[in-house]
Amino acid sequence: RPRRRVGSGEIVSVDGPASVPLGVIEEAAYEHGIVELKHGDTVVVYTDGITEAFSPPPDRVMFGEQGLESALEHCSGAPTCVIESIHERLFAHTHSRERADDQTIVAMQVK
Repeated sequence: RPRRRVGSGEIVSVDGPASVPLGVIEEAAYEHGIVELKHGDTVVVYTDGITEAFSPPPDRVMFGEQGLESALEHCSGAPTCVIESIHERLFAHTHSRERADDQTIVAMQVK
C-alpha cells in the first residue's frame, strides 16, 4: 500500500481500492477511490522491490514496510529527501548497490 507522510511527520497507509499496477494487464478493471490530502502531505508509491530487499546472509531480513516507514520518518517529506532517505537506508540494510528486483519510488508532495 502507498504511504502518506502527513505534514506533522506521521506515516499512515493509504487504504482503499487496490489492484495491479497500470499497464501490467491490458484489460484490467480498476476501482476508484478518493484520498484527501492537505498542504505538506507527501504520498509515496513504491514497488515491492523496495520492501522485499534482503539484508546479506546469513540473516536475510527483509527491509519491509518498517524500513520504508523509518526512512520516511527521518526526512522532511520533500520528494528528493524521501527518495534519498529510502535509498540511504536501503543501502545500509542490504550493503549492496545491486538490485535483485526492480525498485521504483514515486514521491509527490502537496504544495
